[in-house]
Amino acid sequence: MKKVIVLIGRISSWKDYAGDFLASKLWWEHRGISSSLRLIARERGVTESRENLIKIWKEVAKNYGDSYLAEILVNNSAANLLIISWPRQIGQIEYLKNHTDCVIIWIEADMKTRYDRMLKRWKIAENISFEKFVEVEKLEEWWIQDVWRCLDLCDRIIENNWDIEEFERKLGTLRI
Repeated sequence: MKKVIVLIGRISSWKDYAGDFLASKLWWEHRGISSSLRLIARERGVTESRENLIKIWKEVAKNYGDSYLAEILVNNSAANLLIISWPRQIGQIEYLKNHTDCVIIWIEADMKTRYDRMLKRWKIAENISFEKFVEVEKLEEWWIQDVWRCLDLCDRIIENNWDIEEFERKLGTLRI
C-alpha cells in the first residue's frame, strides 16, 4: 500500500510549495491534482484560469466520479511514497483514505495573507480585488468544492501566516 501525504488548504495557502518542500526533504514524489486539470486545459487549448479549471473538474467528476483525479495520481505513479496537493472533494479524500496509508494535513492561513500571496504569484489569472477574492473563495468552498468537508477529515493542521522560513521550519517538524 502506498504511503501518501495529502495537503489541503484554501487558495494560496502554499499547498504546492509545501508539497515541493516535503518532497525535496523526504525524497518523495509530489503531484498536484491541479496539474491534471491544467494538462486537460492545455490539451483543449483553453486558458488555465481558475474558472476553466473548475469547469474541467466538474466535467471530470460528472463523467468519472469525484475520486477520479486522486485515483489517477495514485495509480499512475510508480512511487510508493507520494505527496498529493490540492484535493478538494470528499470523493478524493475518501479514495485516498481507503486505498493508501495516508496522513491528511490542512494548511491554514488568514485571508489577507493568502490574498497578498496570490497577487505576488500571478498565477491562473488571479489579478482580482480583495473583495472579489473573498467572494470567489466563499463560492468555491461552499457551492463548488468540498473544502470545508475535507477539513473535517484532516489529521493535522499547520498554521501558515508567517514567512517562508517559518513555514519551512514548521514543515520540517512534521513526523510522518
